[in-house]
Amino acid sequence: MVSNYITRLIYLDKPAPNDKIVEPVIIDFRYKFDKQNNWTEIIKNVNGKDLYRWIRKIEYY
Repeated sequence: MVSNYITRLIYLDKPAPNDKIVEPVIIDFRYKFDKQNNWTEIIKNVNGKDLYRWIRKIEYY
């Protein structure tokens, strides 16, 4: 399935002083979908730790 959802962000939080290597922040998003292919849960993982979870309930008529 092709989706338009963000699954990974990699960025540098600060500029590197004196040409030192700065470790990037890696953010992964995991999604759960219902039968209509709408997301019902997103888990935001920052550097290997689950930090946030969004849940939504959708009623279909």
